[in-house]
Amino acid sequence: MENIFKDTRGTELFEIYKDFLGSKEIGVAIESFKPYAKTIKNIYFPSVDYSLGMAISLTEKMFLEEIAKRYFEDLLKDDEWTGLNQGFYIEWRNFVKCWTLKKF
Repeated sequence: MENIFKDTRGTELFEIYKDFLGSKEIGVAIESFKPYAKTIKNIYFPSVDYSLGMAISLTEKMFLEEIAKRYFEDLLKDDEWTGLNQGFYIEWRNFVKCWTLKKF
């Protein structure tokens, strides 16, 4: 399944991230995720009873993976990063995947 945030501009991701943090802080739904979740539901699960809540969970996972990927790929381009730091990047991506899937 392709990440729906892969073509999203950085500025838009930042706005979504601010909504994500604010919503998590006060314990409400992340409004910015709803259009993306509806897209996931319509494209990947059109004939399945797949709830919007489940689609929002998948949207959150994709969002966190995309921002981690962009952040750490930019850091890896920096000449000062060593193999140790690259190993950290791989471990961080695994952590993000586990955290979003609640498998840690």
